[in-house]
Amino acid sequence: TTACGGLHGHIHVARDGTAWLPVNQCGGAQGGALSTDGGTTWQEFIVTGSISQTQGADPSVAIDSDNTVYYAYVNNQPVPAGAPSEGHVHVKVSKDRGKTWIRDFDVGTSHGIVNAAEVEAVGGSSGRAAVGFLGTNVPGDYQATSFPGVWYAFIATTYDGGQTWTTVNATPNDPVQRKTGIWQQGGSHQDRNLLDFNEITAD
Repeated sequence: TTACGGLHGHIHVARDGTAWLPVNQCGGAQGGALSTDGGTTWQEFIVTGSISQTQGADPSVAIDSDNTVYYAYVNNQPVPAGAPSEGHVHVKVSKDRGKTWIRDFDVGTSHGIVNAAEVEAVGGSSGRAAVGFLGTNVPGDYQATSFPGVWYAFIATTYDGGQTWTTVNATPNDPVQRKTGIWQQGGSHQDRNLLDFNEITAD
């Protein structure tokens, strides 16, 4: 009965008790559901301007100590007709429990990241959040065995509520995957070795 369905990301709970469940597939966009009463009832939210990938990575939600939400996801980036596909890591912010989304930021731009997977986000003190993801600077079908990209782990951080982000390559001398794809669909595919077995935390 809702726009969102299928597989979803990890549930995160805010200090005010709001439970957030991010979902990749919401009628062509990305979004999810939230509960303010311990899961008795849920309401859907849609992240405006987002475009879901057919077999994309699960989104993730970070929540800082002020209950500001940072929604991190791989956007099915619009490209010119005939150009190889791209999936950029975006983060949008909500300060009103998902009613509106502001401060859209492509956190991979500084490193030329045009394909990404396995996004995980975590919130800290007021205005602070971090997003981890796997990324490559090669466009195209990122799930294909023949995909020529080299994948690294990246971490993006904000200290001003998502107005600006700083992204670093956390594994510059040790790629996590070399010259092959990252399979998202389960089964026994040759590239099924990374999936979404990642997490991020703050000390």
